[in-house]
Amino acid sequence: MKAVVTGATGLVGQYLVRELLQTGKFSEILALGRNEQTLNHLQDLGSRIMQFDLLLNDFNELKDWTGDSIWFHCAAAISGADKETLESVNIKGTQLLIDFLTNNPISKIIHVSSIAIYGLHEEGMFKEDLEKYPSSNYAKTKHIQEQLITNSKLNWIVFRPPFIGGPNDKNFLFEFANRITNKKMPSFTKSGSISYIDVRDLCRGMVQSAIIDDSHEIYNIKGFNFIFDEFVKLFAKLLKIEPPYGKKYNYSLVMGLAVFLEIYYKLTGNSNERKLSRYRIRTLTSQRTLDDSKFREKYMFTPNISPEKSIQDWIQVANNE
Repeated sequence: MKAVVTGATGLVGQYLVRELLQTGKFSEILALGRNEQTLNHLQDLGSRIMQFDLLLNDFNELKDWTGDSIWFHCAAAISGADKETLESVNIKGTQLLIDFLTNNPISKIIHVSSIAIYGLHEEGMFKEDLEKYPSSNYAKTKHIQEQLITNSKLNWIVFRPPFIGGPNDKNFLFEFANRITNKKMPSFTKSGSISYIDVRDLCRGMVQSAIIDDSHEIYNIKGFNFIFDEFVKLFAKLLKIEPPYGKKYNYSLVMGLAVFLEIYYKLTGNSNERKLSRYRIRTLTSQRTLDDSKFREKYMFTPNISPEKSIQDWIQVANNE
């Protein structure tokens, strides 16, 4: 059986290729991505590679990789991209992929979604069937992307991870490190919890689902839950600096300001993906837990990499760059 990874030069994609190579259960692995340097590195590890953009390339180039193959769909624009890019990559690109695979059948597609699609629920346990209230442009496009997959005629599995970190992360841990180092990490009168998973554990879980007969399932997947303030303190400790907290901001006042700014961003056409928003505030202040019991129990899955090791590995790579 062959494996194909879209978005193979992103964080999840490149570690997924490594995990697939390590299993030894796939005859060939094809990494599709845009970054030539990362593709060359994956080729050195043993993967076949192709510079490929879902919006620009001819999918007929990939016909030899259909049939007895499993595709992992990791290609996506991330939070912080403008609305047009998010819609083009996450929605249009996914639809083009589905159209091609519908006409050129494969064994299964495994898709990386996001906890962001649950949206503005304030408290409680997030189960897979929880109603969705995506609030940001990123969350809305990821929700539509997921619906395109689950409404298709393909055999599919969808994973909804929380915050993803690990070596080479240029998103979550990178932003945290910058905020902690520059003492710009916000602190509120109300403290919440976050769910986190190391990219290597996420990829291990995805590959597990590929090699057994399983389809048409949606799984939450996580490593650990953390009180937000404790996560910041751990990160600061590993960075060997003092936690950046000083003044605490009033939760109600900041939430009111976020509502005003969201209206302003919408009227002016500015993206608020990395700015103050209700979703970002609730992410930091609500007691919300991603319920991953469905996947853990079905696959006997437990995370191997602690948040401390995940951050330490990220720091080591960052220091060497």
